[in-house]
Amino acid sequence: MIAVSVLNDRARVTCRRSFTAMGWPPGQPIAYQIRSLVVAIRATDSDESSFKVGALGQIWLPAQVQRATGLLPGDSIVLLAMPDHGVLAIIPAPAIQDALSVIVDDLVGPA
Repeated sequence: MIAVSVLNDRARVTCRRSFTAMGWPPGQPIAYQIRSLVVAIRATDSDESSFKVGALGQIWLPAQVQRATGLLPGDSIVLLAMPDHGVLAIIPAPAIQDALSVIVDDLVGPA
């Protein structure tokens, strides 16, 4: 399942549909892993993480995640829910645009 959201001014991401697709209820503890510009979020045991899915269907992106990905308030992001892998990926929209542009350029040739 793919969704689009915006990082708000408090570094929160709202997307209940993605959390529901993952089977994560409010209060579900989560952990972050970063590779390049992609943030992988996984459910974890409550004693392992202080990060949780909020009651309003929001998650907070810690400062280290924002710095590593260059995400700023107001930035569009793509959420890719992969329940079979237990991962919700957050990808900055410009990274998706760049990747798709390469594919289209290969298909039709550069402008």
